[in-house]
Amino acid sequence: MLSNSAPYASRFHHHRLRSSRIGSVFYPPLAGYPGSYPERLLVACFLMSLTWGTAATALGGTKLAFAGKQFAGYVWVIQGTLAGLSLALCTRRRAAFPLVVWLPWLIWIIVRCDFDDFYCVQRTIMLWAGPLAALSMSAIVVNEQQLSWLLRSLRVIVVISLVIYIMSLAHALPSGIWFSGSSLMTACLAASALAPNVLLGRRKDILLWLGCLAMCCLSVFRAVIVTCALTLPLTPSPQPMQRRLIAVFMGIVLVLAAFSLPATRQKMLMNSGQDSLRGLAAHPGDVYSSGRFSMWRLYMDEALKQPLLGHGGNASYYFGVDLAGWEHPHSDYIRVFFDYGLIGVMLLGLPVLHTLVDTYRRVRLAGSVVTRDAWTVSCGGFISMCLLAITDNVLLYVAFFGCLLFGILGAAYGVSAAQSGIRPRTCDAFGA
Repeated sequence: MLSNSAPYASRFHHHRLRSSRIGSVFYPPLAGYPGSYPERLLVACFLMSLTWGTAATALGGTKLAFAGKQFAGYVWVIQGTLAGLSLALCTRRRAAFPLVVWLPWLIWIIVRCDFDDFYCVQRTIMLWAGPLAALSMSAIVVNEQQLSWLLRSLRVIVVISLVIYIMSLAHALPSGIWFSGSSLMTACLAASALAPNVLLGRRKDILLWLGCLAMCCLSVFRAVIVTCALTLPLTPSPQPMQRRLIAVFMGIVLVLAAFSLPATRQKMLMNSGQDSLRGLAAHPGDVYSSGRFSMWRLYMDEALKQPLLGHGGNASYYFGVDLAGWEHPHSDYIRVFFDYGLIGVMLLGLPVLHTLVDTYRRVRLAGSVVTRDAWTVSCGGFISMCLLAITDNVLLYVAFFGCLLFGILGAAYGVSAAQSGIRPRTCDAFGA
């Protein structure tokens, strides 16, 4: 009897083990989380909204618009709402994210917000969403198992994005649904997590990183091509000088190769009057910019009329729409200066610089591989954000980039604080 049942028991155990592995990929490990079942469920929903909600934004199109709003718009609202509820109801310790560093900027954008303008209020809340996610994550992520799950989800997001992208190219998606180009920013965030392992020669991560770069190249989005390629030389992970030089060389070669592709060359030379990239290099003012360069001059001329305080939250939206139908300046540096002035630029620049320096330092002081990886992707993600902000609207792409980046950053602060047993004094007033 035992001999007959043993194979069945073995198969049953294997099936259960395999099922649990699948479940562990999509459901965060909360077995040791203190609190009731509804609290654990709320935390799990928040964590999954950050990961799988971000993955779902790779789907775009008219059929995914509800009540005139894009699908990604609902994603960040869900992420922000669950972050606030988790922070208020499910925390058993103080938040470790240094909110006080970001608070002057967050207060300033409220001061400069026109509360009679729905879109201004909406975009102000969007700018609050990232730090709120970080604050919540720093209080609810309690161990390295949860942090490791969060980091592993970045790889799954890349796989999901690749599948959606390939289906979009093959026209295998339902009519009215396609791959969302804005999710290439998510690919840049994932590439910053994969870059250290690419330099270590880990094959799976090399393939995933190349998948990120391929999506950027095939979509002919020049800013994300450069940003993705530069995640190798700019990775904050400790690397021997020889390997770092190889990464720099590889980054340069990959950028040059990407810009030599026929589709990229055609876009660069469009309406330039040049017939080669060499000729374009001699006359860089002729580069095709989708109208950005001309519009940037107009934005800056108007911004300099109110340089200190700016024209107020969301003023760049109305200026661009009235002038040329542009909802965004397509440069967050110009947007912040136009809307919030030099004061806003400094109040945002200081916490970003603090984060870059602090995360870079913590990469080298990390006590475990998991926390080191978390600090690496946090620092690398902010580097990518600074690069993407030159020609894109990354600050407002919280569903594609901001909430997940800040969430990982907050989780890294939370786990590191739990390991050291010390909470930053600056957070005492803001802990849950």
